[in-house]
Amino acid sequence: MPGLFARLARRLRAEAVTARSDDLSIIAPTDKTLLVLMLEIEPENLRPAVEKLIARFPKFRVVFLHTMIDFRPFMDAHAVFERLPALNEIGQFPDLLDWPAFLADRQALLFAKWRPERIIRYGIDLEEYSASAASLWSGGRDAG
Repeated sequence: MPGLFARLARRLRAEAVTARSDDLSIIAPTDKTLLVLMLEIEPENLRPAVEKLIARFPKFRVVFLHTMIDFRPFMDAHAVFERLPALNEIGQFPDLLDWPAFLADRQALLFAKWRPERIIRYGIDLEEYSASAASLWSGGRDAG
């Protein structure tokens, strides 16, 4: 059911979102958020990149969106992070749920929650990640 969240994601992408006092938001409207996409990167690249980005953007609340099982680099850096399932996890359970709808809803929720002012990426971007996940989804087809 991509309905509400998919519409919200399209609206947020289509217009420049600025936090207003009447908006629902988990963070204060004065906080500037930088969303860092770390989707499908190699584990050995994670820790140095997290530390470097937090140091490089001290005026931003840096939020990392990643696909790693190991949260330690984020926790050690006292970083804010969100996780999406790795593509190999989606591939192991292609018929568990409607992956394209789930990911569209999750993306919309993350954008509504954090309202990033800027987005940068290490690894693949959200469009490539979503397209890869959609290609792994069985779409209700029999796995056999």
